[in-house]
Amino acid sequence: MKRRTAIRFILVVAVMLALSSQVPPSSNALSCGAQPSYYVASMNMTIDPGSQDFITSAIRDAQASCANHFVLVMNTFGGNGGNMDNIINAISSYQAAGGSFITLIAPSGNHAFSAGAYIAEASNKIYMTPGTAIGSATPIVYNIPTGEVNTTLTKDINGFKAYMGALASRFSRNVTAAELMVTKGISYTADEAARLRVIDGKVNATSVGGALQAIGVAPPYEIHTPGISSQFISVLADPNVSGLLFLVGTFAILADLYHPTVIVSIAGAVAIALALIGLGVFGAPIVSLFLMIVGAAFIFLELKTHHGISALTGVVVFIIGFLLIFQTPPPPSQPTPGQPPQANFIAIGTVT
Repeated sequence: MKRRTAIRFILVVAVMLALSSQVPPSSNALSCGAQPSYYVASMNMTIDPGSQDFITSAIRDAQASCANHFVLVMNTFGGNGGNMDNIINAISSYQAAGGSFITLIAPSGNHAFSAGAYIAEASNKIYMTPGTAIGSATPIVYNIPTGEVNTTLTKDINGFKAYMGALASRFSRNVTAAELMVTKGISYTADEAARLRVIDGKVNATSVGGALQAIGVAPPYEIHTPGISSQFISVLADPNVSGLLFLVGTFAILADLYHPTVIVSIAGAVAIALALIGLGVFGAPIVSLFLMIVGAAFIFLELKTHHGISALTGVVVFIIGFLLIFQTPPPPSQPTPGQPPQANFIAIGTVT
């Protein structure tokens, strides 16, 4: 009897967690005024499914909170072209709804290389502080058919050159200088970028807080950073991690065919599902819902088996699914202070 009571309690908690994770942020869109309001997000990560999840979620949060200015404090070496495109599409949607997207490359030592340069150029305004850099946006092409290297690479570079030029032209920036970041892999310092009009201005500040104030973001404000979900997805996006998970999952299922246990098959399926998220095949919400349903099913199964293994497996699987969509609350207010060919980007000798 006590076991059944405990299982019911676990199920109630699981359902409450699932429902709470799906509740959209409160919106006061009907009372949105014309006064400037800012949403600040800080991204210090590779452009991958995790950063895509973070930025797109942050943009939705900004719209729900009536923020008509979105400031992205950026530091990235670059990353995946597909995730870059999805981020730029989210930025464009925010702009089409009347929002102004601002990229701030700060403080000293930060940079917007490769895919980050395209995202920056898609912004209404770009600001840099001393000691920062932007550029190195030459695409790295893979899955090129044998004998078509030169043709395919030329097509890709020309395509991304036109893309960068279109982004720069849209906001009246120097198209030629922007395109050189693609064709020649050139990077610019804050002074050079401002002088050549690749960006909209250099901000003489030594801290993120000082730079934010210089562009009009007055305290108090919150700096939103990637939550558990985005960081977890970013870890899964590492090719080594996703490849290992897929391999382990496959072998687990094969092993279970000879020694059926169900538990091992489920563990293998979970590993493969996580690998597919990292590879970008499925989105996190779909897989997370699947995992939470599977977890709940195993918890229900414990009512029949009564040995504890099903309940433990269900709780673990459910928690993994929940982590994929869990959004951490914002930090306290800070004081002033499969379609070949595909492309990734290279920056300062680092392929990401």
